[in-house]
Amino acid sequence: MQLVILLAAFSIFIGVLAFFVGVKQLFEPTERIDERLAEISIGEPKRQKKATGHKSKALDAIANKLKLTPHLEKQLELAYINNYTAGEWLGLQVGAMFASFIIGAIVLHQLSLGIMTALLIYVLLNFYLKRRHASRRKQFQAQLTNVLTMLVSSLRAGYGTIYALKLVTSEMPPPSSQEFKRVVQEITLGYSMIESLEHLVERMASDDLDLVVTAIGIQSEVGGNLAEILSSIAATIEERIRLKQEVKVMTSQQRMSGFVVGGMPVVLGVILTFINPDYMSGLLTPGPARIILVSSITMVIVGFVVIQKVLQVDI
Repeated sequence: MQLVILLAAFSIFIGVLAFFVGVKQLFEPTERIDERLAEISIGEPKRQKKATGHKSKALDAIANKLKLTPHLEKQLELAYINNYTAGEWLGLQVGAMFASFIIGAIVLHQLSLGIMTALLIYVLLNFYLKRRHASRRKQFQAQLTNVLTMLVSSLRAGYGTIYALKLVTSEMPPPSSQEFKRVVQEITLGYSMIESLEHLVERMASDDLDLVVTAIGIQSEVGGNLAEILSSIAATIEERIRLKQEVKVMTSQQRMSGFVVGGMPVVLGVILTFINPDYMSGLLTPGPARIILVSSITMVIVGFVVIQKVLQVDI
């Protein structure tokens, strides 16, 4: 029995240590992608590549063997987490899930709790990646009009398109500066300007940016005043943003009603459980009561989702 407790304690220690080490690396301001591009870019000073540890290589080998490397690398790239390889991120996920499972299953003697917490850790880490990517997309979209204004000013001043893109990397805040810096580096590596911008569209998934790239591609083939074209697109984007803000304000009351309608049953259920547990426990007994509870929860979720979908207006 004591041996089991010692093994459990050691496993918890290793898992928690791996988790916090991973979290520490997550917030370190390293630029792995930029460093790798700079090493082979023309005209960029070569930087000394950091030595990769044996543990990192082993984790990368495991990720490759499981065929998870392309998916994980894509997710990390979209979230702009450059200080992690696919294997390191996989190790962070497994370590955190294993630690939470050990705590729930062995320490607290609840196998179901251990499984649920391990799954919750997995969901939260993936949610973090998606949330980070969505946040970068939102910030990029908000900065796009300023980016176009800067490009138009540079073009009207007589500078070339490449110089205008370099100006964006030095004058705009992240994420625009980071993303356009990657575009400039890809052009330096031999990609055409249109290909590099199309890669940016894939990362940001922006319809407005896709319109800009299409306009630049057409102008490069048939000619024309690119500054005037980008100026017109910037005005269109600004008008679209204004309309979206108006729609958001007009539907704010309905959106709040959706949150109230969806959250009120949950809040009342928690309050009644604390006030009179015996009364609420009847809903958990097998039979018609449990069917009523599940049906009610399902209808509340469906109602909330429908309300949110109705309020989504594409402009």
